[in-house]
Amino acid sequence: MSLRDLAFPGCTAPYISALEHGRRTPSLQMLTALAERLNVSVGYLATGADGGGLGDVLIEAEVALRLDELESAEHGFARVAEKAGGELRARALGGLAELAARRGDTEAAIANTYIDLGDLGGSAGALASALSEAEELDDPILRARVHWSQSRLHTVEGRHELAARFAFGWSRRARSWRSAVPRSPASTPRRPRPH
Repeated sequence: MSLRDLAFPGCTAPYISALEHGRRTPSLQMLTALAERLNVSVGYLATGADGGGLGDVLIEAEVALRLDELESAEHGFARVAEKAGGELRARALGGLAELAARRGDTEAAIANTYIDLGDLGGSAGALASALSEAEELDDPILRARVHWSQSRLHTVEGRHELAARFAFGWSRRARSWRSAVPRSPASTPRRPRPH
C-alpha cells in the first residue's frame, strides 16, 4: 500500500511520511484511524509487537499516557486493572498511579484508585503515607482529603462508625481551614474535594 493509498482527509501522504521518520507524533485518534486502515491493532502500530486482548488495551493506554491523552489512558488502565492479574495488573495500577501524579493528586488519590479496584490493603498503605506527608508538610487541605479518603475506605470495609469519625474529622478540619484563610480576591482558598 502506498502512502497515497493510506492517506485520508486530515492525514496526508507527507504527514504519514513524517510519522514514519519520527518527525511527528500522532494523536491516539490518528493511530486508531491508521491502524484500522492497515488492519492492525493500535498496539502493534505503536510498538511493532502484536499482543492480544488486555495486553493490547494496556499498550494502547501506555501510548495514550505518553501522548498526554489522559482520559483515554485512564479508561484503558482501569479496564486492565479490573480484569487482569499478575504483571498486566501491576503495570495498569502503575499507570493509574502515574495519572494521579500527573494530575497533581497525592497519595490520597492513589488510595482512592486502590479502593475503586477493590485493593483495600493497598489503599490503607497509601493513606498511611499520605497522612504522614500531610503531617510533615503541615498541610490542612491534604489532611482533610486524607480524612475523607479514610472515611470512604472504612465505608467500603463496612466499618461505618469509624467512617463517620473520619468524615467528621474531615468536615471539622475543612471548617477550621476556611476560618483561618483570609478572604481576599487575590487569595481565594482551594477547597478540599471529596473523592
